[in-house]
Amino acid sequence: MTRKLGIEFVWTLNAFRNGEQGLVRALEDAEFRYGRTRDETLEFGIRILPTGLISLIKQSGLEGEALESGFTLEICRIPNPDKEWINFEKLVGDDGFGPNWESPRSVYASSDFEGTVEFVKTGSPCAGFKQIPSKLWIRAKPLTLPLISWAISNKIFSCPRGDQRTLHDWFELNSGIPQNKSKVMALPGPSDRTYTFLN
Repeated sequence: MTRKLGIEFVWTLNAFRNGEQGLVRALEDAEFRYGRTRDETLEFGIRILPTGLISLIKQSGLEGEALESGFTLEICRIPNPDKEWINFEKLVGDDGFGPNWESPRSVYASSDFEGTVEFVKTGSPCAGFKQIPSKLWIRAKPLTLPLISWAISNKIFSCPRGDQRTLHDWFELNSGIPQNKSKVMALPGPSDRTYTFLN
């Protein structure tokens, strides 16, 4: 949901564990389906988490829940005194679009922990982009029961039949072969419209 509370502007993103991946023991390996709306969640590809989000989730004490079902992110434009909100500042960014009309991207980091998060400006290139501020405040929360119910009914958490294990599930093997080929999740910037996930 995007909502305005006085001058405060907050937008949300929901991330659901990809059940097709099967069991994983670390956030670094976990795959997620994600989106601001249910349509985005069903359309967007499967992604792994950026290092900054992994640190945020661990600091929030939500690692177990994130590995089991997922999490909700709330992102805010202005400072919030609540300690749940972690400040991220822009390290580098591109305000113009790429030669093939690629959406501009910016990289953010927090002084509170390691890792970075990438944001993508959203909206129509012809209508102009909603600017992503140089500072953002982010917090992670558990998924609500209605969101979990939606994910179950849409088979987001469904495991593959005959979940096959490999030696990598039981031992640390230095094979040099990357175990996860999924792309890293980039977070959307503020929306130019009000939305809710389930509507």
